[in-house]
Amino acid sequence: MSFLELILVFAIIAVVSTSLLIITSLATSNRLKKNECHGLALDLGSKEKVIADLRQEIDRHRETSSEVKTQLAVCQSHSERTTAELAGAHEQIQSLKERLKRYVTIDDAEAHAEQIKKDAEKRVAELSAKSESIKSEAVIYRDQAVKLKTKRDSLNSQLKSLQMYKDGCDSIEKLNAKIEDRQAALDTAIQEMEREQNERANKLNQQIDSLESELENRRKELDLVDDAAEMQSFGVYHPKFNFDHSERYRDAIKDCTTQQKEMIREKTACVCETAWSVGGSEAKGRTMTNQNIKLMLRAVNGECDGIIAKVTFRNVEASEKRIKKCFEMINKLGKSNDISFSPRYEQLKLQELYLNYEYEAQKQEEKEREREQRELIREEEKAEKEIKKGQEAAEKDEATKTTALEKARQELADQHGKHNDKLEKLVQKLEEELKEALDRKAKAIARAQLTKSGHVYVLSNVGTMGKDVYKIGMTRRLEPLDRVKELGDASVPFPFDVHAMIYSEDAPKLENSLHKYFEDRRVNLVNLRREFFYVTLDEIRDAVSDLHGLFTFRLEPEAEQFRTSEGLREEAKSAVAG
Repeated sequence: MSFLELILVFAIIAVVSTSLLIITSLATSNRLKKNECHGLALDLGSKEKVIADLRQEIDRHRETSSEVKTQLAVCQSHSERTTAELAGAHEQIQSLKERLKRYVTIDDAEAHAEQIKKDAEKRVAELSAKSESIKSEAVIYRDQAVKLKTKRDSLNSQLKSLQMYKDGCDSIEKLNAKIEDRQAALDTAIQEMEREQNERANKLNQQIDSLESELENRRKELDLVDDAAEMQSFGVYHPKFNFDHSERYRDAIKDCTTQQKEMIREKTACVCETAWSVGGSEAKGRTMTNQNIKLMLRAVNGECDGIIAKVTFRNVEASEKRIKKCFEMINKLGKSNDISFSPRYEQLKLQELYLNYEYEAQKQEEKEREREQRELIREEEKAEKEIKKGQEAAEKDEATKTTALEKARQELADQHGKHNDKLEKLVQKLEEELKEALDRKAKAIARAQLTKSGHVYVLSNVGTMGKDVYKIGMTRRLEPLDRVKELGDASVPFPFDVHAMIYSEDAPKLENSLHKYFEDRRVNLVNLRREFFYVTLDEIRDAVSDLHGLFTFRLEPEAEQFRTSEGLREEAKSAVAG
């Protein structure tokens, strides 16, 4: 309410001020319009006179001057605009007269305006005082309204809480009833689910048993093809020529390259099925074709030579695919000119690849055989030296013992039948030692005559190869353990353990028989001269018993250094953990 009164006060002031301005402006405008109207009346009279004169002049000169017509038209236009302006001026005068009628009774406009202004200021002061009073009351009422609203909100909140509590109390009984119904239904459903789960579990157990049985059968089947699959996964190369000597491979490679050269010379390696002409000239067409054929041959031969030069057992199959891909790509390049390689030339390149690979493999195998042969010869030489040395030692020992025995007998004879226990015991001892020396000599001679006699050994190296991996080899040395020490040199981290050292008059035959017995258990299926096998000691013992007879056997490997190393590692781990 106070706000509306303030607006009313300001509106009254604005109206009074506007009225004063309008009265002042109207008085001024009235004086100006009177002067303007008087001027317009005079101007109108002169213009009408000019128009009359012009019309008379136009009548006199209408037929003689076109310029007068133009001036007449212009003057007529001015006359019409002047007439219109005169009519507008008359209308403005009438409007101003109507607006001034309300102020006709005012003699002194300025005094009247001053009085209106004083009355308005008085009314504004009264309204301002009343407005301040109303504002104070409004502030008080506003504070009370805020307090009442806060209290009302609090009461509404309490009412809602009480209503919710009441609703909750009413629904508890219903909820309890529903819970009991749901619990009963849930118990029934659980019992049904347990029954179904038991039935399903029984079926699944039966299926599991069946699947385990089937899995076991499949595993057995898988074991049968596992080796073949593993070989395929490693890309095992199957020889295509199987020559027994590298010279035959070299001759075959030479023959293969000769055939390729003959095909190139006879122009059957790469052929063009279309007789091209260039610019109408068949000779130029043949020249173009020959150049394209040379380029294609050079590309194929260069690529294939690079592939063949780098072929190894790791990439032989990939090299074969690369050569085939090379021919395919270059044939595509020559297709637009109808030029292609003959299948025979491609087969010769593949044959060259196979021959070179097998040639290198054969050379490596021959080197390996030669190395092993040299090793065998060295082993035989060492054995012969040991046998000869043993024979010489036995002969020397025999001579020494014979001389000592003769000397003792002579001393005993010089006693002339006197009893001398000391000399008799010495003679008896020397006779026994001489007999042993003769036995050693006989064995050394027999050993030298029996060139195949030696020892077959069974060795293990748990620290290097793991359990159930054994080396079965042969040595002809008089001291076979020297050979075992050589095997356990710096090439392996731990020395070999000896499980059996079997003497045989035909040691190579016994060794070969044992190797054949465990042929399918070899560790290295490629190099058959490697003498390691995946077997157990019980299997070796049974095999030696069948092939040779009784012998001394140690079941548990000593592996002293390996076990000590493992113990030290465990101690180090414990120390770090502690």
